[in-house]
Amino acid sequence: QSTWAPLLALGYMAATRQTLALHVRVGLGPGLLAGTLWNIGNVGSIYATEKLGMTLGYPLTQLALLVAALWGLLVFREVRGLRRLVHFALASLVLMVGAGLLIVFG
Repeated sequence: QSTWAPLLALGYMAATRQTLALHVRVGLGPGLLAGTLWNIGNVGSIYATEKLGMTLGYPLTQLALLVAALWGLLVFREVRGLRRLVHFALASLVLMVGAGLLIVFG
């Protein structure tokens, strides 16, 4: 995915004959922070899977999806409305039950 981004940007610039505004001063800090946090999480998931084994470690790393969703829900308020919140809660429950079943029956 990330391999295609520069090629798409170059294609866009060639097709429109415009240059893209990169906004390095605005995006550098948040981009570095996001990349650093992602790398910390990735190293943590590798360490957890190595130390806990595939049966326990891998399902726990899949719960990172729930953490990201909660971040979007609580910090950025991406999910609004009772119906969507109920769907979010049900999806979270399915995710946690699935991880639990992988841990138990691995």
